Parts: sequence; structure tokens; C-alpha cells
Amino acid sequence: MPLAELGRAVVRVAIAAAVSLTLVSCSASQGAPSPSASSEQPSTDQPVSDSPSVHAPIRYVALGDSFTAGPYLTPYAKDGDTCLRSAANYPALVAARLQVASFVDVSCAAASTLDLAHGQRALLGGRLAPPQLAAVSKDTDLVTIGIGGNDEGLFGSIVGACLGAGQAGCPRQFDDPSVLAARLASARRVEQSVGLGLQEIRRRAPDARILVVGYPVLLPASGTCAKAGFPAADYPAMRRIEATLNSSLRRAAEANDATYVDLATASRGHDICAGRDAWVNGAHSVPGKALAFHPFHSGMRGAADAIEAAL
Repeated sequence: MPLAELGRAVVRVAIAAAVSLTLVSCSASQGAPSPSASSEQPSTDQPVSDSPSVHAPIRYVALGDSFTAGPYLTPYAKDGDTCLRSAANYPALVAARLQVASFVDVSCAAASTLDLAHGQRALLGGRLAPPQLAAVSKDTDLVTIGIGGNDEGLFGSIVGACLGAGQAGCPRQFDDPSVLAARLASARRVEQSVGLGLQEIRRRAPDARILVVGYPVLLPASGTCAKAGFPAADYPAMRRIEATLNSSLRRAAEANDATYVDLATASRGHDICAGRDAWVNGAHSVPGKALAFHPFHSGMRGAADAIEAAL
């Protein structure tokens, strides 16, 4: 698909991403799979671990948006093409490291908290993905959930404008204080929506260990860089939105007997501007490596490390 269409698609998705985004299918020359003709099914791909097993086998279900699914990361999950789900995302790494007895990954790019219970329109092929909570049962031992950045278009509304701008870079988005106020309000409401999702997970899997996985930092604590694409004047607003979103996820976890995995802290020094140390891609998608504003393989490994440490 042409790059212009990729930019428009991202606006529909949102970072989550997502913070996750709608995307486009990679062409055969880019190395991405074409959409499957069958209906979307949970992923059971378990790539070779980059870490030895340290835990007893468990029944693991992964829920989330594009920051969990890993769009553009190779290898691709054989049944995850409509959700741009990678077989090298952090759920797959955790499953392999822990040598789980069973593994179901229903993370999907563009997913919001509404999709936990109601399902969503698949990114590719026009099919409706099943509700993510349908994968959770009384036999589930471990659930990870990384979601919220797509609620109310929170992430996509910001980065979508950047991708649509092409080489000109991102336009200024926070000149009007009311725009930032609205985005912060959306980020705060994530606490309630994720909390309701956690309550339903607990109802379905009363004995499961539940981990809420936060978002990695996109921008450094100070300074700017061309790779991120954002106007320097927007950096403070972006940092506030990121921090508010992660605070909402932390509070939701604490209020609902879940463990919060603090990727913001773990990813310090690994933001978009960190060069070779970056865990997150900048404003230009790289097929096989990362969608724009989404984690590289290194970011997925960092998330898996943080989850393993939390366990």
C-alpha cells in the first residue's frame, strides 16, 4: 500500500499502539504476510526464547493493542495478520521464557478498551475480531494486558497528524490549551475503562495473576530530536499525556488486585531519540522492524524483561 495510505490508516488506528494505530499490510516485497482467508483466531506462535525458562508452566492469555501486538515486527504470527500481530512480541517472548503450558495471544493493533468485551473491526480483510476477553477462562493462570492508548483516539489523533504530514514533519498540535486539556481528560478516563476490564478478567479467571503493562516512553525527559518528528514546542504536552496515561493504568491496576508493570521507568534512556539504544521507532515505519511510533524488537525484549521481573 502506498505510504500516503499508510498515513491515513494510522489515523484510524491510534498507539497504540497503541499509546497504537491502524495500519496497512506490508506488500510481499516488504516481507509482510497477506491477510488470511480464515477468521481471526488467537495466536499460539511461540518463537525460540532469548532467555532460559525460570518458571513452572502456566496457562497464559495476552490482551492488548498494537504496543502489545507488535505491527511490522518479524516473524509474523501465522494467524495474526489481520491484527498485525507479531510472533516476536513481548507476550510470545514471555510465553517462551516461562515455557507455559498454553499460550493465547489476542492482542490487536487499533484495539481499545471497548474491544475487550465487544470485539473490533479487523485492520485487514474487513473481518470482525472476537472480543479479547473471550480468551480468558477459569483455567487461565496468567493474564497480561496493555491497552488504553487508543481510547477516544488518544494516541492516533496525535501521531496520525504527523504521519499525514510526510517529510514536512508534525504540525503544531497544542497551541490551543483546550486541546491538551481534552487529551489529558481522555487519558484520565482510561483508569475507569481499564478498571472495568480488569474486573471482568477477575470474574472470568478468579485465580489468575493479572499484569497491567504500561507504555514505554516515546520522548526523552529533556531535549528533542528530528527522528521523533514532533515540533519542539509540543514535547512538554506529549510528556504530560504519556505520564497521565501511565498513571491511569497504574491506578487501575492498584484498585483491582493487579500488578502494574512500569515500562516508562524501564524504558528511560531508550526513547525515540536514543539512537541505537531506542526501544521505540520514530515517525517513519520500517517493515520488518517496527511501525512508526511503535516498539522495535529491543522494546519487546525490554517489556518481556520487565514482566518477567514482576513475576
